[in-house]
Amino acid sequence: MSNDDDAVGNPAAPGSIRRHTLILESPRGLDTVDLARRLRELGAPMTVVSGFAEAEEVLREAELDIGAVMVPSLYDPEEVGRQLDVLCGLAPKDGLRFISIGESPDKAGRKRLRKAGVKLALWHPMVEAHLRFQLNRAHNPAPDGFGSREAPRVPTEWHCTAAVAGRTREAAIFSLAETGAFLATKRAVMNGATLSLWLHLPDGGFETEATVVYANVPGNLQKPSLPLGMGVQFAELDKKDRKRLRNLIKECVGRLEV
Repeated sequence: MSNDDDAVGNPAAPGSIRRHTLILESPRGLDTVDLARRLRELGAPMTVVSGFAEAEEVLREAELDIGAVMVPSLYDPEEVGRQLDVLCGLAPKDGLRFISIGESPDKAGRKRLRKAGVKLALWHPMVEAHLRFQLNRAHNPAPDGFGSREAPRVPTEWHCTAAVAGRTREAAIFSLAETGAFLATKRAVMNGATLSLWLHLPDGGFETEATVVYANVPGNLQKPSLPLGMGVQFAELDKKDRKRLRNLIKECVGRLEV
């Protein structure tokens, strides 16, 4: 077993993840050392265990605040189902969330994983935006996993150009919904400001106006689990742009759910 109790908080999202994640080693084909390094860089405490027996031992000792368990997709789903029942019986009061990692299984394999109780996915290729988002979902679960059912929010690695008062700035689209987005930038503007946004999306993007709902800035981190930046609400989109956005988000959701 290897752990990282001294993980340093990510300056982009201070204090975002304080609970431990257990990573089960893969029988083959998955570099858990690299995965552990990536969690460490995000400031997420984690412990690598050799398998379910060691995971059970760690939970019985109750020395770490475990919130999530990463399970390689190569594990036999029937065995996963039996073992997860055992781990759940040893879990903290607010339970455990399970994340499937590695290669994406086929349709039947995904069905068996869902039946076993695995709901979240982090399959190859595993980009940082998805890793951070899924860790936050696992450790700070919303009732439906994505927040509002009317407007599911997904992580992205896309960018936008924002203009306010004649000045422009580039920002990363940290998360995106049909109704708005969180823009990661060190140059957030004040609450209530109106922005002109150009969203650079895989299908070409579009322009819209948006209102700043809150700013996440040093000294006033309204959302500690998020990086520095601002949450914005889009003005009413036309039907064509809303449909494009809905389809992109639906595609993203499909990569994050077992």
